[in-house]
Amino acid sequence: MRSRRGRVSRVLARSVRGGALVRRPGHSPGWTIVCAFAGFALVPVLALHLVPDYGWGWRALFVAGGIGGLLIGVMRRGLPDSGPWLVAQGRIEEARAVVEAAEELATRRSTEPLAEPAAVAVDTRLPDPGIRRLFRGSALPRLLLLSVLWFAYYVGNYAWLTLAALEEDA
Repeated sequence: MRSRRGRVSRVLARSVRGGALVRRPGHSPGWTIVCAFAGFALVPVLALHLVPDYGWGWRALFVAGGIGGLLIGVMRRGLPDSGPWLVAQGRIEEARAVVEAAEELATRRSTEPLAEPAAVAVDTRLPDPGIRRLFRGSALPRLLLLSVLWFAYYVGNYAWLTLAALEEDA
């Protein structure tokens, strides 16, 4: 059975990707993932300082997480389906309506008229799947950032167990 968190993160990444700018197609989902891992890494450290009394502190954190979950549930109700997802499902007219609604909103919010859509050449070749690709070009800084965040995440999640064990031994 897959976790609910995994499904929500995939839906979030697809939703962000569906509304992303064509000029930078991976930028928005990438930053969404970076912010999620940064949150995973920072929350335990902040919680240690915000809720030092473990007797009641876990309840406060549980309530804070519950409020966040309720907020996400309410916000998802008004989130339109992604145009590319609707097209992939064969729901072309609905996709057209979503795009037209987005253009109408952009027209209302913009002080300048929208540019006419231009044809964009799409490279359909798959990138080299080799692992060496991670250590070259623009992938290297991303790999380093993700590694630092992943390390901080695990320190935040498991360091307290190590410290508790050391305290018991002393």
